[in-house]
Amino acid sequence: MDQVQLPGNNNYGIPEVVLDRIIENINSFNDLLHLSLINKETYNYIFNRSTYWVRLLKHLGIWGGTHGTLEDLTPLNCLNIKTQDETVAKDVFIKVYKLMSPIVKDLLVDNYNNFQNLELFSEYNTPVLQSKLFANLDKFLRLYQFQSDYPKLIVRFNTILNLFVSSLISEIDIQLKEKNYKVVLSLINAIDLLVITNDKVTVDGLESLLEYFVDKYNDEYINLIDDDISNLFFTKVNNENTLRGVVKGFIFNFEKIDEVLQSLKDLLNLHLNDISKIFESANKKMTVDEIPIILKVMENFVSNHLIGRLFERVVVRSKQIDSLEEFVVRPEVDENRVNSHINIMNEESLFFQCVPYIYGNVIKMMQNLQYPKTEITLDSGASTDMDYSRVVCEFVNYYYEPYLIEFSTELPRQCHMSLIQLINSWQSNNLTKQKNVEIEIMKLVEEDDDENKKSNFEIFNTFTNLFTFKKNVKKGSDQNDQENVDEDSIKLTKMAAKLKILVGKVENMKSLISIDLTVLLLQHIKNSYDLLIGLTEYTITEQLTKQINQACINIFNDMLTLLINSHIKFGFSEALQRLKNYKPVNDDSTTLEPVNNFIELVDVGDLILQMINVFYNHELIQTNIVSVKNQYSRDFLRMNSVEKSIKLMETTLDTYVANGLDVSIDIIVGEIRVKIESIVGSLSINTKPPKSSSSIGTSVSVGNDVKVYDYNLIEELPLNRGEKSEWCEIYISVLENHFKLLQDSIDKSILDVFKQELGDRLITLLIQLLMKKFKISITGGIQFSYDINELYTFYRKHRIKPAIEYLVGFKKVDQLYLVDVGGTGGKRELGKLVVDIGRENGVFTPEEVYQFVTRRTDWDKIRRGIDKVVYGFGTEDCIIM
Repeated sequence: MDQVQLPGNNNYGIPEVVLDRIIENINSFNDLLHLSLINKETYNYIFNRSTYWVRLLKHLGIWGGTHGTLEDLTPLNCLNIKTQDETVAKDVFIKVYKLMSPIVKDLLVDNYNNFQNLELFSEYNTPVLQSKLFANLDKFLRLYQFQSDYPKLIVRFNTILNLFVSSLISEIDIQLKEKNYKVVLSLINAIDLLVITNDKVTVDGLESLLEYFVDKYNDEYINLIDDDISNLFFTKVNNENTLRGVVKGFIFNFEKIDEVLQSLKDLLNLHLNDISKIFESANKKMTVDEIPIILKVMENFVSNHLIGRLFERVVVRSKQIDSLEEFVVRPEVDENRVNSHINIMNEESLFFQCVPYIYGNVIKMMQNLQYPKTEITLDSGASTDMDYSRVVCEFVNYYYEPYLIEFSTELPRQCHMSLIQLINSWQSNNLTKQKNVEIEIMKLVEEDDDENKKSNFEIFNTFTNLFTFKKNVKKGSDQNDQENVDEDSIKLTKMAAKLKILVGKVENMKSLISIDLTVLLLQHIKNSYDLLIGLTEYTITEQLTKQINQACINIFNDMLTLLINSHIKFGFSEALQRLKNYKPVNDDSTTLEPVNNFIELVDVGDLILQMINVFYNHELIQTNIVSVKNQYSRDFLRMNSVEKSIKLMETTLDTYVANGLDVSIDIIVGEIRVKIESIVGSLSINTKPPKSSSSIGTSVSVGNDVKVYDYNLIEELPLNRGEKSEWCEIYISVLENHFKLLQDSIDKSILDVFKQELGDRLITLLIQLLMKKFKISITGGIQFSYDINELYTFYRKHRIKPAIEYLVGFKKVDQLYLVDVGGTGGKRELGKLVVDIGRENGVFTPEEVYQFVTRRTDWDKIRRGIDKVVYGFGTEDCIIM
């Protein structure tokens, strides 16, 4: 193995592998030189090993690629050379070292105290040459980082660079004031060439240049802002308090803020123009441009002056005024004095007025500044103009975002309180109006009234007459106001007055929920959206856009929740109570006032639901606040939160409609009963639907008979005139009118259930009428058969099952009244018919059919014969044992 001989010990040498390891661990070039001087063999070994020199070139950053030659190297370009030839690595390094090492020694070691007078700077006498020299020194000093005096060298180098950059900045300021833009540009280019890569060197020429331009304009911005900020809020003067937007006696001066922004805009344009002129004659090959300067100046302006100084004070002051405890009593607002910046959602908060207005106007200002046209090259290689407007607007969004977030958080709370106030105010006004009506009615009570002397019959007669009470109302009175009455001609008992109040509540049922109130609630939401969505018209962060959209969704859901719980439920609950308290009245109308009014209330609810859906589609879907996919094929699990809220409202309305119709069934059945009672007399019956055909039974007690069908002459029958019996006409007319009334007001499935239940209940009424009131002659049986067929046709038309099955049974039963038993075998034929119908009618038992036949007017005469056929014996066959 080849060995390197140590001096003074020629008998022993160092193996090459050991020497390689030693050299690999020497970081200092000076130490490497000292090692090479141990002996000639070591020197030759080190200087002939290209791997060591390659390592040093890599350390200086000049290894790799091919650039430049050794012949034209200077201290300004020696570190720009590139090589990857190991055979010249030593020569390149030695050449660079010989060029740069003396400069380091002269500048940073020997003559540091007098470096400004060095001959070096006579040779390199321009800012550009000096910048290149210092940039190369920065790279070359890497060779010294493992020497003990390296920290001292760095400190001295930092000092020199600081003085150099400061002198350049000072000269830029002088030349800029003289408008020597080309000189300024050359100085800026010199600073740009001062590329420092050593972390230990703290001087950053470009950063110092940017700070210069920032500081240059600061005083002008500060003076302009401080001079005007005190006038942005002023107290009311004269009748200014009648303007919208006055808060605690203070008004935000929109005109003044516009003036301030315009002044700032003019000043910014001057500064941008100043900067752009520097670069107008710039050589395309120059590496420096105006982009970093303009962006730095604009970011500083936005963060430290526009938002950090002006708007922060404005917002803080607005919040202070909003929170003042002392209230200035404000007169009614003059609606003719319109301020387009104010709506019902921000008129009582200066914070809500300032934040969106300032944001919108600042964005517009930034978009309309006179930015220079700076050409930039994209990654694709294409050229385009720098979009300063977009970047500067992003600065605004970033620094103004905390206020926007606070705004989008607080506005929904304010909207919530406003919605509650609107609903409570409406309910309070409604209750007050109702109370005033009741007071006015009670004024009509006779002073000597003694209601204890009134019989129930007299009381309810008085109630019946209340429906003709409004005939005495003076013409021209407002339906929503207290009726004007002639107190000399009308006096009421206390009971009658209370009943009139009840009637009035029924008549005003449709006003229990309000379209006008809903319009006001939606207007509050729309005004909130105008303030919130207005913020998204400009460049804004995706996160804030999502937050604002979510705020809009929350506001809408909150409104629906309040509308359902505090208004819809309240109104319909009150309506149901009024329906339950209603007592049937016999008059000439074929539609019942409470049911009619309830259906009108349902129509109001349906219209409100339509308004909600229209608002949702127009204000949330079309504006992309809510993203909807496949909206016609979504199930409940795929619905968004707004759609679920709307669905809840639909379900709530359907529930109340169903409950109301259930009560309405009682009212309609009761009303038909009362109207029929006026024809057939008092009828105490249960109108609940039959649970089974056995509900009639044989134990039904028969009241006083009314000969509705006891006709002797066929000419007397109403059907000869194409008419039904009066009771049947009432029965069908009331049902027909209410079915038409409900047709377009409620869901078909609910209407079908309503028809079904009502049909069943009235079948029971028909059965009870037949069992208790009707006496039917053979001639009258023709009219009865006609009436049953009319009922059957009506029930078929409206598809009311299983009530149709009962009418089919009645069509068979009506044969019992058409059989003439005067001839031979007539009684037997009728008796056989009773047995056959009892066995085959499908809904009535034989016992029930027997009860029906007893309603014949000649029953007493034919009873024995019929019993003989039905039971096999007559009454004479019965023997008491």
